[in-house]
Amino acid sequence: MKYKIKQKKEQIMEIAFILFVLASAAIAAVIGVYVYKQIGTQLNQSSFQTPESAAAYEKMDRAWYIVDNALVFVTIGLTLGLIVTSFLIPTHPVFVLINIVGFMILVFIGAVYSNTYFEIANMSPEMLNASQTYYSATSAIMTNLPYLAAILVFLCSVVMYTKGKQY
Repeated sequence: MKYKIKQKKEQIMEIAFILFVLASAAIAAVIGVYVYKQIGTQLNQSSFQTPESAAAYEKMDRAWYIVDNALVFVTIGLTLGLIVTSFLIPTHPVFVLINIVGFMILVFIGAVYSNTYFEIANMSPEMLNASQTYYSATSAIMTNLPYLAAILVFLCSVVMYTKGKQY
């Protein structure tokens, strides 16, 4: 019985890990654009700029949209991986209590990560502009992160309890 409880906790930790990875990647992406813009401002004001450095800088400007779309694919991939691993977790009716508590904790964690992302994005007008200009999908994911946590708990619970009894 102790082994099954440990397995059940891992599902909640996996969802918390997904939320952490999404929030970390989103925050790193916004900070990356901010640093990129600051470097561009300094590069334009210096004598070190060459035609090659200006061309390389402009090529990178198009890559930020790829990072935004990549976060969508990371979200989908981590969700599918979580659903697949939910098949491996043994079930028991007592785990419904753990699911309910885990649901509340994960929605709270999702809200904290979402607020943290937007606090960082709103630290300066340049960061806010960078997040709004380049990261529309990332901002949508981070806005709905508590809902994503709730959906992940629901999906994993459905997968775990529909596969059959294992107690």
